[in-house]
Amino acid sequence: MTVSAHAEDKVSEFRVGRQPGLIYLPLYVMEDQNLLAKNCERLGIAPANLRLVNLGSASAISETLLSGSVDAVSGAITPLLTLWDKTRGAQKVKAIASLSNSVLYLNSNDPKLQSLRDFTDQDRIALSGVGFSMQSTLLQMAAVRLSAKVRKSGSTR
Repeated sequence: MTVSAHAEDKVSEFRVGRQPGLIYLPLYVMEDQNLLAKNCERLGIAPANLRLVNLGSASAISETLLSGSVDAVSGAITPLLTLWDKTRGAQKVKAIASLSNSVLYLNSNDPKLQSLRDFTDQDRIALSGVGFSMQSTLLQMAAVRLSAKVRKSGSTR
């Protein structure tokens, strides 16, 4: 069997950065069932244990990867694309596969706010990773789309 130079390196632990959340369930299963080590052995590679590193935001995940504190990260597509764009030609960050798909909701404790159209300049939306996280990017896209509709129709309804 031929393995790549990287695969031949003796690594006892493979560190993966991730945020808390249900979308990371596959990583928990991998860790619980020791699937990384089992598959390494099956491929004839020295077994490595999976260690999940908890991080608080998409920017923290990217920074941890770039610093070498973890070997891989798991996260949303928008931080990946930002990281890939900013590291082209340097670290050459690449994606492996999609982990999961989830629905995003905009929640409010104000009953008058039923959609983005209902927000005024007096309302605020709290976000982590502004300009970097998936939620931030999708909210910006929705706001631009709504703004274009308002300009076209002259109404927010």
